[in-house]
Amino acid sequence: MKKILFVKVFLLVLPIHLFSQLNVTVDNNVTDLAQRIVGSGVTITNASLTCGAGGTGTFSYSGNTMSLQNGVILTTGHATDASMPAQIVSVSTGNNFSDSDLTSISPEATYDNCILTFDFVPVYNQLNITYVFGSSEYDGYQCSAYNDVFGMFLTGPNPNGGNYNAVNVAALPNGVPVSINNVNNGSDACTSPNNPSYYVDNSSGTDVVYEGLTTAINSVKPVMPDSIYHLEVGIADAGDEIYDSGVFIQDSSFTFKNISVASFSTLGFADTICVDTMTVYNLTGGLP
Repeated sequence: MKKILFVKVFLLVLPIHLFSQLNVTVDNNVTDLAQRIVGSGVTITNASLTCGAGGTGTFSYSGNTMSLQNGVILTTGHATDASMPAQIVSVSTGNNFSDSDLTSISPEATYDNCILTFDFVPVYNQLNITYVFGSSEYDGYQCSAYNDVFGMFLTGPNPNGGNYNAVNVAALPNGVPVSINNVNNGSDACTSPNNPSYYVDNSSGTDVVYEGLTTAINSVKPVMPDSIYHLEVGIADAGDEIYDSGVFIQDSSFTFKNISVASFSTLGFADTICVDTMTVYNLTGGLP
């Protein structure tokens, strides 16, 4: 099936864009992008970026479509297009190649690649990352060969034994990777909805360009403090270069938290502590 590019015309586009609740600034400084994702206090090395011109940036958001406030955006087109009202956007960046991690999810995902990679050293024993994936492939090409895809592939020691080898962190809690065909409302070529609880219909949206989005998804992985890990964050168009996709990653959501809990002993008294007493209670078992 051949895709035909339709251009939707909106009156008063300029005022809407100027007062958009989503503000995007183009940024291709690879170290800055990586540091914003992981947050302060985390060591970043060997950062690299392979993306089309203007495909990456930072964003701030004050609307209701996404429950993210600020962070980094990676796209298969132009990052600044993300702040337009919902419509089809299509930019061919020419950054076409086969990335084995992305094609392991969607074999046709070899167009308009945008890939950020870096090494990092976690401080604590758990990482969390929150993101929203969106695309102009919604609504029109769900459950087709145009299965645009996004992934975050983690490599490094697994505290539970062995090693992570490009394990995709960007997956739903049921383990399914995030992509057009895996998260949708069941329209177009689909025979039924696919994980619809994670899908947001944005076809009439006014502040984010992608006609379909995921909900804000939080992914968690255990890690070993003070060990070196490698992360690849990538997105690509599948089947052709038409109709762009993007991913929004929350600032400092890639945090490292120890999950042990501090406790204290009341020395035989009731579990009520008065603020005006001079008794000292020692906390134990927590970090930090």
